[in-house]
Amino acid sequence: MWRWIAPLLQLNPGPRRSLYAGVAAVPIVVGQAAGRPGVGLVASIGALAALYGGFGTAKQELAVVSTAAVGLTASIAAGVAASGHPLAAVFVTTVWAVLTTVVCRVLGARQPGLLMFVLVCAVGTTLPSALAGSWILGVAAAGLFATVLMGITVAVRDAVEHGSVPAPPPPYWSVGCCRWRSSSRCPRGR
Repeated sequence: MWRWIAPLLQLNPGPRRSLYAGVAAVPIVVGQAAGRPGVGLVASIGALAALYGGFGTAKQELAVVSTAAVGLTASIAAGVAASGHPLAAVFVTTVWAVLTTVVCRVLGARQPGLLMFVLVCAVGTTLPSALAGSWILGVAAAGLFATVLMGITVAVRDAVEHGSVPAPPPPYWSVGCCRWRSSSRCPRGR
């Protein structure tokens, strides 16, 4: 029985997630500084677009993350359109789940797949429609920020891997311990 459960508990390697936390924190800080913490919190939803990136070249990342940002912006817009009407909210969220399932399957969306789009639509149904423009623009701006930041990060990563930009020096502890290591493993070539 354990051999069927073990794959469910296994964590697959993925890109570093610390960058995504930073991308999500920026809209929150900007909203707080502008005196609109609610808009900042909702805008941080747009930063979830960065979760779809981290696996390809800079060009692929820009395409994937920008597509996710547009999808998240459309999701919040669909949700806000149905806010204030419980039956409409259920209907819109259901239709949105079906549409995003089809689109994610056709485009071959990476993890987290359609989950974020449906979640953002559902969150949008709970927001007051009086500030619909603020919600939608905030999510779009955070998605744009995530796209630019992921594009820059992946471009720098690719440049370092291909040798056009020198790699950062090794940490001081690896250079200092070369005295007892063999010369082939020493970063300074001793």
